[in-house]
Amino acid sequence: MREFKHAMEHALILCRGVMLEPGDLPLEIREYKSAALPLPADITEDEASTIMQTLRNVKWNKTAAARALEMSRQTLYRKLKALGVEDSTP
Repeated sequence: MREFKHAMEHALILCRGVMLEPGDLPLEIREYKSAALPLPADITEDEASTIMQTLRNVKWNKTAAARALEMSRQTLYRKLKALGVEDSTP
């Protein structure tokens, strides 16, 4: 956690614009590759990506996301739980 805090401070100090860009982060953070967690058997990588992008697009309104994804809210909640996404807005 301390390393992350230091990296964010570094980025904020060196940031040239009003928004942080990947280039503002230290090289070791930009090149970091986390070990991908395995997806649940019934959710493909494309579906997980689509769900997350839709949630961002609708500002984490799960009712709107379910409607846009053409699934019930219960199905969306089940998939989010399977993906390990908490029930709160990030």
